[in-house]
Amino acid sequence: MANSSVDMEDIQTVDLMSELLRRMKCASKPDKRLVFIGPPGSGKGTQSPVIKDEFCLCHLSTGDMLRAAVAAKSPLGVKAKEAMDKGELVSDDLVVGIMDEAMNRPKCQKGFILDGFPRTVTQAEKLDEMLNRRGAQIDKVLNFAIDDSQYCPSLSYTAGDLAIAAAICSSFLEFPIPHGVAFIGEIGLGGEIRTVPRMEKRVSTVAKLGFTKCVVPKSVEKSLKSLGLKEIEIIGCKNLKELINSVFRG
Repeated sequence: MANSSVDMEDIQTVDLMSELLRRMKCASKPDKRLVFIGPPGSGKGTQSPVIKDEFCLCHLSTGDMLRAAVAAKSPLGVKAKEAMDKGELVSDDLVVGIMDEAMNRPKCQKGFILDGFPRTVTQAEKLDEMLNRRGAQIDKVLNFAIDDSQYCPSLSYTAGDLAIAAAICSSFLEFPIPHGVAFIGEIGLGGEIRTVPRMEKRVSTVAKLGFTKCVVPKSVEKSLKSLGLKEIEIIGCKNLKELINSVFRG
């Protein structure tokens, strides 16, 4: 038997057997690479652990990955924290880098579930590059779409990220989000588009990142246009219907 750096006596028998059985089970499972999209309360969080365990996948949530990188004080995590502390958006390059590192982990060997990624056209393009380097591709994109009538009033979530809402619309309409468009705001359960903290700072940041258009709540359109950012077009929308007409049918 080959030498091992791990003393088998240090491993509890029950834990060892559980790990061996898990690895035997995973060896027979097909590789899968999935993307989950959907609004809060649609069931992503409920189904992710079930599918993850059944197919031996890792669950990669953008928010969780960012928090873990910041807590671990990794080089990318330190840069992400600097951006957060300034009230800036974490750049696509940082998000992509953190997700790329996560995909290299042993637990992601059989594949992964991407939750909250990609959120922008740039991130989607970088994801394609990452997968091409690995000789892999996304197997399925699962859209957890539910009717407005199915939202539970007791949900603690009262709003969702505007960029995620745009991604869902893009999938439903089968129309890609135009290149260079950013989304800043949140969308309520009634479809209204609302502001988020530090709107001016966020818009300035996406302009510096090279975005040419930015969808924002209608209520702050005039004030944001007064910033004089010539390199980016400010598009104000009151609700989801206006967003669809402006971005996908304009």
